[in-house]
Amino acid sequence: EYGPDFRKLSNAQLDPLITPGKSGKLDVIARCSPLDKQRLVARLQYLGEVVASTGDGTNDAPQLKLADVGFAMGIAGTEVAKEACDIILMDDNFSSVVKALMWGRNVYDSIRKFIQFQLTVNVAALVIAFISALTTGESALTAVQLLWVNLIMDTMAALALATEPPTPALLDRKPYGRFDALITPRMWRFVLGHALYQVVVLLVLLNIQRSIVFFRDVDPGRSVHHELSIGPWCAVPGQPCEEFKAPRQDTTVIFNTFVLMQVFNEFNARFLEDELNLLKGIFTNTVFWAVIVITVVLQALIVEFGSFFTQTAHLTGLMWAGCIVFSVCVLPFGILLRFVPVPDVCCIAALAGGRPNDADEGEVNEEMLALAGEPASDAGDDAPRLKAGSHWHKAQEIHTAVSVVNAFRRSGRH
Repeated sequence: EYGPDFRKLSNAQLDPLITPGKSGKLDVIARCSPLDKQRLVARLQYLGEVVASTGDGTNDAPQLKLADVGFAMGIAGTEVAKEACDIILMDDNFSSVVKALMWGRNVYDSIRKFIQFQLTVNVAALVIAFISALTTGESALTAVQLLWVNLIMDTMAALALATEPPTPALLDRKPYGRFDALITPRMWRFVLGHALYQVVVLLVLLNIQRSIVFFRDVDPGRSVHHELSIGPWCAVPGQPCEEFKAPRQDTTVIFNTFVLMQVFNEFNARFLEDELNLLKGIFTNTVFWAVIVITVVLQALIVEFGSFFTQTAHLTGLMWAGCIVFSVCVLPFGILLRFVPVPDVCCIAALAGGRPNDADEGEVNEEMLALAGEPASDAGDDAPRLKAGSHWHKAQEIHTAVSVVNAFRRSGRH
């Protein structure tokens, strides 16, 4: 398109040219003015697109401020453009835009990975604690054990899942839309599916644990080490601690299995799409392996030596093997779960996203239509308006400031 021809286009004529998936495509606008750039950015935003813009001159400041992400040149860019932008390219190299895009997508995906893992732990822990309290009169997971689970969920998992390095494969998919839900249907499938598996396994261990070959020797009433009931925790040293309940092996098995399931579930949480190779790229993230090793070692120490503080009892090698078997099954279950079809949009996902009300969508206002060369009457009386404080109003403030600066420069030459 040629600049003057672009200005003659009405919104109804322009929208099909810039809407993805429709016939006709606008690739280049020659000899366009700053207002043409502003109008193009505003129309794309109105159509729901996330817009990035680059510029280096003072007249690029309004479009940089209006765009969702503005890139300014660090070497050739003016100070006004740098102030209006969001990101400054220090080397003036457009390949840096690709790196920024790749890192941005990686950060967003890391947030989603952490959310799906965190929701799974929360749902499973809440359900098993509630059901066990109703059926046995006390929660299968004590307060200290839940604190340890929370540490795994908030700190360890965040380090493991947020340190995944970006890969060029991130650029192969389409970008997320402005109104896409943060929690996708695939993520809900992950959360509900894995939480269901964990709850079923823990309920089996809660009710029929001793009928399983690994746990036939479990002591359901107290710790195998009876001498642990006498120790420095007592009010009178050397006397039985009546105020403390002796750690139980059956609840220790439940706690240990639950924690180990979260450890193995971190391998599933590394992927948001239907990836079947759970080891893909696993050896490029040393932090992930460090977190897994530290978590397993600390869990073993807590189980074997936590005693009264964590309400855990010593487990035999066979019991540990049983906990590991039930936990490792999370991996093949996660692969099978990926074959369950889910819609692109569902009612649950709509709770976490969706398009805002028409009043907030962001149609151009009369002032912009006049600047863009289109009569304000074409917008219609019922057309939605930009609310106060929107990007366009901020861009107008920048445009006014630029005009004042230019006026002072011109006056200084005389």
